[in-house]
Amino acid sequence: TQIARTFGLRKEFAAARDVLKSIEPSIAGAGPEARARFELELGRTYASATHAPESQTPESKEQARAAYIHALEIAREAHLDGLAIDAIHMLAFVDTLPQDQLKWGLQALAVVEASTQPAAKAWEGSVRNNVGYALYQLGRYDEALQQFNEAVIARERDTDAQATRIAYWMVAWTLRALKRTDE
Repeated sequence: TQIARTFGLRKEFAAARDVLKSIEPSIAGAGPEARARFELELGRTYASATHAPESQTPESKEQARAAYIHALEIAREAHLDGLAIDAIHMLAFVDTLPQDQLKWGLQALAVVEASTQPAAKAWEGSVRNNVGYALYQLGRYDEALQQFNEAVIARERDTDAQATRIAYWMVAWTLRALKRTDE
């Protein structure tokens, strides 16, 4: 599944699907982590951040949705919180309206907050950024600022300096929208 992912990251979606098709017969007998990852990667071949907007047809989005929902069901049943968050997070690439992205972001955040698993907790900065961005898109700047500030705190616990800088930038961006430029 991770080899397929490398093809997807390079926008070689047909090659990624070929890799997944080659392992599909053995996936049914695999453990829940492998099955969830298979569905996640299959979904990513149809809808993800790397897809061009014109490729996002209703058919490709529905194929992605089915795979992400299946990944989410597998992950939830197996208590694989990090993979459940990943699946929820990917549904925002299918449902791209800000109110839908907010819905998915809040669902992912609920899993992050309820989980004790490190794989789930590692998602906090990204998920809070996504929630904040959706709120910003909806013009709910005060709420967005709160999420972006929480994202900064989460990012400062990590070692990714670039993600931390982006988190601070999102705070500043929102302060500008609120006309609080002195801050």
